[in-house]
Amino acid sequence: MPPSYAVSRRTFLQSATLASVGNILPVFPAPVLALRSDSSQIVQSPLEEFSYGEVALHSALHEEQMQQTHAVLMDLSDDALMRPFRMMAVDLPMKIRLEAVDPQHRDTVALVVGPVVLFAVGDGERKITRAQLMAAKKNGARSWQLETVSGVVKMVPFIGLGDEEYSTYLRVT
Repeated sequence: MPPSYAVSRRTFLQSATLASVGNILPVFPAPVLALRSDSSQIVQSPLEEFSYGEVALHSALHEEQMQQTHAVLMDLSDDALMRPFRMMAVDLPMKIRLEAVDPQHRDTVALVVGPVVLFAVGDGERKITRAQLMAAKKNGARSWQLETVSGVVKMVPFIGLGDEEYSTYLRVT
């Protein structure tokens, strides 16, 4: 009596499928083969890096999701926006301070409240003193204002900016 080989149907079908596919597919060399766009010729080309500008997502679903996310973020209060940061640093000071652009330009400063930089909304030169900047008062969920000799200056965090002109650094006198 001949020896018996126990092969399940599953193992037989897997082996047969693998053998069939192996016979049908051509053997490709190690580099990836590609069709050139200017001809039907097959050429070898390694994978290449592409720039971010070459990527575009044109999908109504993506656009809708982006709009919804933007709306949610814009509706958050400053407290809700800062809560995760306060959790990371329990005693996060929310003091007003001035940050110079660099040591050589100590008169060009940004107004900072805790970790949030405030931006002066509007254009034009402003005559502002350090004392006036330090006296900025919060007058809304995302709005601060300060009184100067040339008028009231509105200050907002980056998330509160729209299409208006703004200044990050102000020259103080």
